[in-house]
Amino acid sequence: MNKKVSITELMTETAVLTIGLTFYYWCWVRTDWKESYTYIQNAVAGGIICFICLISYRIRKFRKEPVDELARANLKRSDSICLKIFATVMVLTAFIGGTLGHVANTASFMGWLIMISLIIISILRIIIFKVMDQKGV
Repeated sequence: MNKKVSITELMTETAVLTIGLTFYYWCWVRTDWKESYTYIQNAVAGGIICFICLISYRIRKFRKEPVDELARANLKRSDSICLKIFATVMVLTAFIGGTLGHVANTASFMGWLIMISLIIISILRIIIFKVMDQKGV
């Protein structure tokens, strides 16, 4: 139980949390309704809350460990790259919503585009970090 928590594990947990939040988003935006959806939605919300508590415990444990300066520098670099990519995607989403908003209702399209881009960015963040960490940049 005294195993160290790595940055990669924390990043993977964040990606899993993003997927869980996307599933919860689906619970709210679907157009049909069945009685069992209430139970599914509550179970997903409870699971997300428990997972957030687990992540916060692991982050506290991670902060007590010795600092790996190279890994933290690589994390900052990968975060800055992903932030630039995400900002570009969000600007494109805003332009698409602005132009297509006159033609059709694009609110659900924009919501799904945001959620899918969050998943892709969280996975891309892990990949960029692993490549930088392996090369020792």
